[in-house]
Amino acid sequence: MEGFGTGIAAGIKLVPLIFIPYLLLARKFRQAAMACAGFAVTVLLGFVILPSDSSRWWFGGLFFQGGRTGFTGWAGNQSLDGLITRLTGSVSGARPAWIAAAVVVGAVGVTAAALLDRKGYPVPGLLMAALTGLLVSPISWDHHWVWIAPGALVAAHYAVKAWKRHATRAAWALGILAAGIVAWFGAWPARLFTHKLNLGNDSLGLLWIPRNTNPVYYQWYGDKRWFTEYHWHALALIAGNAYVLAGLALFGLLAPWRCCCRTA
Repeated sequence: MEGFGTGIAAGIKLVPLIFIPYLLLARKFRQAAMACAGFAVTVLLGFVILPSDSSRWWFGGLFFQGGRTGFTGWAGNQSLDGLITRLTGSVSGARPAWIAAAVVVGAVGVTAAALLDRKGYPVPGLLMAALTGLLVSPISWDHHWVWIAPGALVAAHYAVKAWKRHATRAAWALGILAAGIVAWFGAWPARLFTHKLNLGNDSLGLLWIPRNTNPVYYQWYGDKRWFTEYHWHALALIAGNAYVLAGLALFGLLAPWRCCCRTA
């Protein structure tokens, strides 16, 4: 049954589908097949229980419409789609660039994840696949970035291993990385200070995100140039895109790691 749960998770939320090509490229064919089976079961159950809604979801293309959840450029969406939308200043205008970026990042990320696994680093490989999914998904709310918790632990684990091998520089680098992940992604209690500091309702890591658009406005008015996220500048661009920028940095660290990996 190994892999079946991944398929069920993908049936509930499509993002875990990223693990299926990862498993195939990692030559874990049985797990990939079980994941496909689990996914198929959820789809079939959906058509049995809610045939009309399932037909709209799959055949009507509803599953591909990120805007159904609200404004994709909202600060809480920490994905490439959210980042590009905020930089472009238009939901529809960002779509071509996002598709191109998602294809490139997806291909590189899944391939690098599989190669890490085949080199004897299954957990970093799994985390690379998860990170790729977070980046390429149309919607990756800030609370979807739960993968940073095992990510920090893995970095700390390899820091200890490097220290035991007397690889001092590597140990310090990995230790700093682990601490940096915790510091950057650790959420501060925004609600305790929001009124006093006149800041937004959310926080991302050590950087307070700037004021952001109420996602409901998108449902009321459609895409408007006056949305706050379209007018960020300077530090606001970093603070408001904190998770996705850090994710891209981690992606850049993990992707080439396969080139210097030694078989475990």
